[in-house]
Amino acid sequence: MNSLLLISATMTAIAALAEPRVEVLGEQEGRTSTRTLHVFGGRELAVQVQLSGGADGAQLRGRLYQLAGGVAAPLAEEFPIVFAPADHFRFAIPSVAHVTLMELRFTAQAEAARQKAGAARLAVYPLDHAVQLQARFAAAFEKAGAKLWVASDSPQLKTVLRAAGMIFEEHETIQAASAIHLAQGDAETASRLVQAAPEDAKLLIFTTDPQLPTGVYWTDRPRGFIAKVTLPVLADFDRSPDRQALFYHLLHRALTPSPSP
Repeated sequence: MNSLLLISATMTAIAALAEPRVEVLGEQEGRTSTRTLHVFGGRELAVQVQLSGGADGAQLRGRLYQLAGGVAAPLAEEFPIVFAPADHFRFAIPSVAHVTLMELRFTAQAEAARQKAGAARLAVYPLDHAVQLQARFAAAFEKAGAKLWVASDSPQLKTVLRAAGMIFEEHETIQAASAIHLAQGDAETASRLVQAAPEDAKLLIFTTDPQLPTGVYWTDRPRGFIAKVTLPVLADFDRSPDRQALFYHLLHRALTPSPSP
Protein backbone atom coordinates (compact mmCIF):
# COMPACT_ATOMS: atom_id res chain seq x y z
CA MET A 1 0.00 0.00 0.00
CA ASN A 2 2.79 2.42 0.92
CA SER A 3 4.53 1.63 -2.38
CA LEU A 4 1.34 2.47 -4.30
CA LEU A 5 0.98 5.75 -2.45
CA LEU A 6 4.62 6.62 -3.18
CA ILE A 7 4.18 5.80 -6.89
CA SER A 8 0.99 7.90 -7.02
CA ALA A 9 2.69 10.89 -5.36
CA THR A 10 5.68 10.58 -7.68
CA MET A 11 3.46 10.49 -10.78
CA THR A 12 1.56 13.55 -9.52
CA ALA A 13 4.80 15.47 -9.01
CA ILE A 14 6.04 14.47 -12.49
CA ALA A 15 2.75 15.59 -14.03
CA ALA A 16 3.00 18.94 -12.25
CA LEU A 17 6.54 19.43 -13.53
CA ALA A 18 5.36 18.63 -17.05
CA GLU A 19 2.73 21.37 -17.09
CA PRO A 20 3.59 24.21 -19.51
CA ARG A 21 4.94 27.18 -17.60
CA VAL A 22 5.89 30.74 -18.59
CA GLU A 23 7.93 32.74 -16.08
CA VAL A 24 8.64 36.42 -16.75
CA LEU A 25 12.22 37.20 -15.71
CA GLY A 26 12.15 40.93 -16.34
CA GLU A 27 12.36 43.63 -18.97
CA GLN A 28 14.35 42.88 -22.09
CA GLU A 29 16.57 45.93 -21.62
CA GLY A 30 18.05 44.83 -18.35
CA ARG A 31 15.77 45.44 -15.36
CA THR A 32 14.69 42.26 -13.62
CA SER A 33 12.09 41.47 -11.03
CA THR A 34 11.04 38.32 -9.22
CA ARG A 35 7.76 39.82 -8.01
CA THR A 36 6.27 42.85 -9.71
CA LEU A 37 7.38 44.70 -12.83
CA HIS A 38 7.08 48.48 -12.47
CA VAL A 39 6.42 49.89 -15.93
CA PHE A 40 4.88 52.83 -17.79
CA GLY A 41 1.53 52.52 -19.51
CA GLY A 42 0.76 53.65 -23.04
CA ARG A 43 3.65 51.82 -24.67
CA GLU A 44 4.95 48.44 -25.68
CA LEU A 45 6.89 46.40 -23.16
CA ALA A 46 9.55 43.85 -24.12
CA VAL A 47 10.09 41.10 -21.56
CA GLN A 48 12.37 38.11 -21.17
CA VAL A 49 10.82 34.80 -20.16
CA GLN A 50 11.79 31.31 -19.13
CA LEU A 51 9.77 28.38 -20.47
CA SER A 52 9.41 25.00 -18.81
CA GLY A 53 7.21 21.91 -18.82
CA GLY A 54 6.93 21.81 -22.59
CA ALA A 55 5.80 25.42 -22.92
CA ASP A 56 8.42 26.00 -25.60
CA GLY A 57 6.50 23.65 -27.90
CA ALA A 58 3.00 24.82 -27.01
CA GLN A 59 0.83 27.52 -28.55
CA LEU A 60 1.00 30.29 -25.95
CA ARG A 61 -1.38 33.21 -25.52
CA GLY A 62 -1.51 36.11 -23.06
CA ARG A 63 -4.19 38.40 -21.68
CA LEU A 64 -3.98 41.47 -19.47
CA TYR A 65 -6.23 41.91 -16.44
CA GLN A 66 -6.70 44.88 -14.14
CA LEU A 67 -6.68 43.98 -10.45
CA ALA A 68 -8.79 45.92 -7.95
CA GLY A 69 -10.61 44.94 -4.78
CA GLY A 70 -9.94 41.24 -5.25
CA VAL A 71 -11.44 41.29 -8.77
CA ALA A 72 -9.55 40.66 -12.02
CA ALA A 73 -11.16 42.41 -15.00
CA PRO A 74 -9.93 41.59 -18.52
CA LEU A 75 -8.62 44.66 -20.35
CA ALA A 76 -8.36 43.30 -23.91
CA GLU A 77 -8.65 40.19 -26.01
CA GLU A 78 -6.12 37.37 -25.79
CA PHE A 79 -3.06 37.77 -27.96
CA PRO A 80 -0.56 35.21 -29.30
CA ILE A 81 2.90 35.14 -27.72
CA VAL A 82 5.39 35.67 -30.54
CA PHE A 83 9.01 35.23 -29.52
CA ALA A 84 11.71 37.36 -31.17
CA PRO A 85 14.39 36.45 -30.20
CA ALA A 86 13.68 33.00 -28.77
CA ASP A 87 13.01 33.96 -25.14
CA HIS A 88 11.62 37.50 -25.58
CA PHE A 89 8.27 38.91 -26.63
CA ARG A 90 6.52 42.29 -26.76
CA PHE A 91 3.01 43.35 -25.79
CA ALA A 92 1.10 46.61 -25.46
CA ILE A 93 0.26 48.13 -22.08
CA PRO A 94 -2.75 50.48 -21.97
CA SER A 95 -2.45 54.07 -20.76
CA VAL A 96 -3.43 54.79 -17.15
CA ALA A 97 -4.22 57.98 -15.23
CA HIS A 98 -2.82 56.70 -11.94
CA VAL A 99 -0.80 53.75 -10.69
CA THR A 100 -2.74 50.61 -11.61
CA LEU A 101 -2.10 46.99 -10.70
CA MET A 102 -2.37 44.54 -13.61
CA GLU A 103 -1.65 40.90 -14.27
CA LEU A 104 -0.51 39.25 -17.49
CA ARG A 105 -1.88 35.71 -17.57
CA PHE A 106 -0.62 32.99 -19.89
CA THR A 107 -2.39 29.97 -21.32
CA ALA A 108 -0.99 27.09 -23.34
CA GLN A 109 -2.67 24.85 -25.90
CA ALA A 110 -1.60 21.34 -24.94
CA GLU A 111 -3.14 18.58 -27.07
CA ALA A 112 -6.91 19.25 -27.07
CA ALA A 113 -7.06 21.42 -23.94
CA ARG A 114 -6.01 24.97 -23.11
CA GLN A 115 -4.57 25.34 -19.63
CA LYS A 116 -3.12 28.01 -17.37
CA ALA A 117 0.61 28.55 -17.85
CA GLY A 118 1.62 31.18 -15.29
CA ALA A 119 1.18 34.90 -14.70
CA ALA A 120 3.19 38.07 -14.12
CA ARG A 121 2.21 41.00 -11.90
CA LEU A 122 2.68 44.57 -13.18
CA ALA A 123 2.41 47.96 -11.49
CA VAL A 124 1.58 50.33 -14.34
CA TYR A 125 2.32 54.07 -14.03
CA PRO A 126 1.17 57.08 -16.10
CA LEU A 127 3.61 58.23 -18.76
CA ASP A 128 3.81 61.63 -17.04
CA HIS A 129 4.49 60.03 -13.65
CA ALA A 130 7.81 61.89 -13.20
CA VAL A 131 6.21 65.21 -14.16
CA GLN A 132 3.51 64.73 -11.53
CA LEU A 133 6.10 63.92 -8.87
CA GLN A 134 8.24 66.90 -9.86
CA ALA A 135 5.30 69.29 -9.64
CA ARG A 136 4.29 68.10 -6.17
CA PHE A 137 7.83 68.33 -4.85
CA ALA A 138 8.40 71.78 -6.41
CA ALA A 139 5.33 73.12 -4.59
CA ALA A 140 6.45 71.62 -1.26
CA PHE A 141 10.02 72.80 -1.79
CA GLU A 142 8.93 76.37 -2.47
CA LYS A 143 6.60 76.38 0.52
CA ALA A 144 9.41 75.16 2.79
CA GLY A 145 11.83 77.79 1.48
CA ALA A 146 14.54 75.15 1.34
CA LYS A 147 17.78 74.98 -0.63
CA LEU A 148 19.54 72.03 -2.25
CA TRP A 149 23.30 71.61 -1.97
CA VAL A 150 24.94 68.80 -3.91
CA ALA A 151 28.40 67.33 -3.49
CA SER A 152 30.40 68.19 -6.60
CA ASP A 153 31.35 64.59 -7.42
CA SER A 154 27.81 63.20 -7.86
CA PRO A 155 27.31 62.72 -11.62
CA GLN A 156 24.15 60.59 -11.73
CA LEU A 157 22.52 62.62 -8.99
CA LYS A 158 23.17 65.91 -10.76
CA THR A 159 21.84 64.48 -14.03
CA VAL A 160 18.59 63.48 -12.34
CA LEU A 161 18.20 66.88 -10.64
CA ARG A 162 18.91 68.83 -13.83
CA ALA A 163 16.47 66.71 -15.84
CA ALA A 164 13.82 67.57 -13.24
CA GLY A 165 14.59 71.28 -13.52
CA MET A 166 15.71 71.56 -9.91
CA ILE A 167 17.98 74.41 -8.88
CA PHE A 168 20.90 73.42 -6.68
CA GLU A 169 24.35 74.59 -5.63
CA GLU A 170 27.49 72.50 -5.73
CA HIS A 171 29.64 72.37 -2.58
CA GLU A 172 32.46 70.22 -1.28
CA THR A 173 31.55 70.58 2.39
CA ILE A 174 28.40 70.56 4.51
CA GLN A 175 27.82 74.05 5.82
CA ALA A 176 24.37 75.61 5.81
CA ALA A 177 21.98 74.06 8.30
CA SER A 178 19.05 75.44 6.28
CA ALA A 179 20.03 73.46 3.15
CA ILE A 180 19.31 69.86 2.27
CA HIS A 181 22.62 68.25 1.34
CA LEU A 182 22.57 65.53 -1.29
CA ALA A 183 25.52 63.35 -2.26
CA GLN A 184 26.41 60.26 -4.25
CA GLY A 185 29.46 58.12 -3.62
CA ASP A 186 30.98 54.87 -2.42
CA ALA A 187 31.08 53.66 1.18
CA GLU A 188 34.27 55.57 1.94
CA THR A 189 32.81 58.83 0.63
CA ALA A 190 29.62 58.31 2.60
CA SER A 191 31.56 57.63 5.80
CA ARG A 192 33.66 60.77 5.32
CA LEU A 193 30.58 62.94 4.77
CA VAL A 194 28.79 61.51 7.81
CA GLN A 195 31.78 62.07 10.07
CA ALA A 196 32.14 65.67 8.86
CA ALA A 197 28.43 66.51 9.19
CA PRO A 198 27.48 68.82 12.08
CA GLU A 199 24.64 67.84 14.40
CA ASP A 200 22.12 70.04 12.59
CA ALA A 201 23.03 68.74 9.10
CA LYS A 202 20.37 67.47 6.71
CA LEU A 203 22.30 64.90 4.69
CA LEU A 204 20.94 62.38 2.16
CA ILE A 205 23.56 60.09 0.57
CA PHE A 206 23.04 57.65 -2.30
CA THR A 207 25.75 55.07 -1.82
CA THR A 208 26.90 51.48 -2.19
CA ASP A 209 28.06 49.76 0.96
CA PRO A 210 28.97 46.04 0.99
CA GLN A 211 28.50 46.03 4.76
CA LEU A 212 24.83 47.04 4.52
CA PRO A 213 21.89 45.24 2.93
CA THR A 214 20.11 47.32 0.29
CA GLY A 215 17.66 49.71 1.90
CA VAL A 216 17.16 53.18 3.38
CA TYR A 217 18.95 53.95 6.64
CA TRP A 218 17.49 57.14 8.11
CA THR A 219 18.60 58.63 11.43
CA ASP A 220 16.75 61.68 12.72
CA ARG A 221 18.69 64.20 14.80
CA PRO A 222 17.36 67.06 16.97
CA ARG A 223 17.63 69.58 14.11
CA GLY A 224 18.50 67.46 11.12
CA PHE A 225 19.03 63.93 9.82
CA ILE A 226 21.56 61.57 8.28
CA ALA A 227 20.26 59.17 5.62
CA LYS A 228 22.07 56.50 3.61
CA VAL A 229 20.30 54.97 0.61
CA THR A 230 21.91 51.75 -0.62
CA LEU A 231 19.17 50.93 -3.13
CA PRO A 232 20.01 51.57 -6.84
CA VAL A 233 17.69 54.59 -7.02
CA LEU A 234 19.62 56.66 -9.55
CA ALA A 235 20.50 53.93 -12.05
CA ASP A 236 18.20 53.66 -15.08
CA PHE A 237 16.14 56.46 -13.52
CA ASP A 238 14.21 57.60 -16.62
CA ARG A 239 12.82 54.12 -17.25
CA SER A 240 12.09 53.22 -13.63
CA PRO A 241 8.84 54.67 -12.21
CA ASP A 242 9.32 52.88 -8.89
CA ARG A 243 12.76 54.46 -8.45
CA GLN A 244 11.35 57.86 -9.37
CA ALA A 245 8.65 57.44 -6.72
CA LEU A 246 11.20 56.46 -4.06
CA PHE A 247 13.51 59.36 -4.98
CA TYR A 248 10.79 61.97 -4.55
CA HIS A 249 9.49 60.28 -1.41
CA LEU A 250 12.95 60.69 0.12
CA LEU A 251 13.12 64.35 -0.91
CA HIS A 252 9.70 65.00 0.63
CA ARG A 253 10.84 63.33 3.84
CA ALA A 254 13.95 65.52 3.83
CA LEU A 255 11.67 68.56 3.84
CA THR A 256 9.79 67.33 6.90
CA PRO A 257 11.10 68.92 10.11
CA SER A 258 12.90 66.53 12.41
CA PRO A 259 11.20 65.82 15.76
CA SER A 260 12.12 68.10 18.62
CA PRO A 261 14.47 66.65 21.23
